[in-house]
Amino acid sequence: MELFPDGCLASFRAQGHAEDGRYGSNIACAAATQMLRTAARLFSSVSGAVRAGGADAPGDMSLDIAGDADVDREWLRGATDFLLRGLRDLQAEFPREIALSIQE
Repeated sequence: MELFPDGCLASFRAQGHAEDGRYGSNIACAAATQMLRTAARLFSSVSGAVRAGGADAPGDMSLDIAGDADVDREWLRGATDFLLRGLRDLQAEFPREIALSIQE
């Protein structure tokens, strides 16, 4: 995950699946996937906010936010903080299964 200097989401890349359990049955993977899908839909609902994004293969997802878009930065920061809090909580609860890297 990469943040703009003001702490707003610039992009995220998600890869892989949690190791424990059969495909589709791991709660940590399902929770992270749902958070990222919801975030992608939320950011995409704001006109001009998303530069690119997709889910080209199972377990892979990406989203790039347009830094020059006319987007309410307070709203973007709030949505970013919510996503980060959720992913950090998942990482704390499932440290063997969720790895989170943030570039600021």
